[in-house]
Parts: sequence; structure tokens; C-alpha cells
Amino acid sequence: MNYVLNQKLEKAYKKGIRVKAEIENLSFAAMESVDFVSLLSNLLDNAIEHLNVPAADSGAPGDLAQYGKEPEMAVQISAWRGYEVIQVKNSIDGSVLDKNPELWSDKEGEEHGYGVRQIRRIAEKYGGLCQFIVTIQPNRAG
Repeated sequence: MNYVLNQKLEKAYKKGIRVKAEIENLSFAAMESVDFVSLLSNLLDNAIEHLNVPAADSGAPGDLAQYGKEPEMAVQISAWRGYEVIQVKNSIDGSVLDKNPELWSDKEGEEHGYGVRQIRRIAEKYGGLCQFIVTIQPNRAG
């Protein structure tokens, strides 16, 4: 878990994404390690990718930057009512679920479009729950 978290959070920092992480030391012993790594990697990759922020050194503005919003994501791994929970949140500039409720990938190529399917498959395999929720927050004065 630590290796995946470190790799992905470093990637986020390099893209100028503000990250809040609350990580409990949980084992996820009921899961095969390959499934756990795939689940966590896909969750974090999707959050980072869908912030639409270019690398900090590219000089190109990201989608959120044009709206004056700082890209941010939150990762929480915790125990809740006897369950081990992974929750990943990221800021977006509008509801992706309104436009694409099934979260189908619009990327081309064989290597793209499997992340959300993998997340759902792994959650179902272990009797877990997978939810994608959009929460609209009012603009905050800076």
C-alpha cells in the first residue's frame, strides 16, 4: 500500500495538485494483493487524470486553473463500521456523471478505458461497494 500511495501522490504533487491524505494502517487481508494494488492504483490514477492538470513544469494551464480553482484531491483509507474503506475525491469543474453516467472512457487505444471497470469488478468480487458521487460545493472566496 505504501509503495502505491507514494508513487501516485508524488505524481499528483508534480502536477501541482493539493493532496490531503488520511491513511490508517489497515491490512485489507481479505483481498489478493494484486487486486488491492489494481484497485488503489486505478482509483488514484483516475482522480489525478481527471483533474486535467498538466505537469507543473509544462507551462500549460489546466482546466480547473482557467476557472481560478486549485486542483485538489483527498485520499482516505479507514475502517468504518467493520469495513475497510478506500475513498478518493477530486475536484472537477462540472458533473461528469451528467454527461457520462456510466463513466465510459473517451480515450482511444487498447490500454485505455478499463480503470472504472476494474474498480467495479474488484469491489464486486469482494462483496464491496463502488460509488461515484458528484457533490457541488459553492465557490469559496479566497
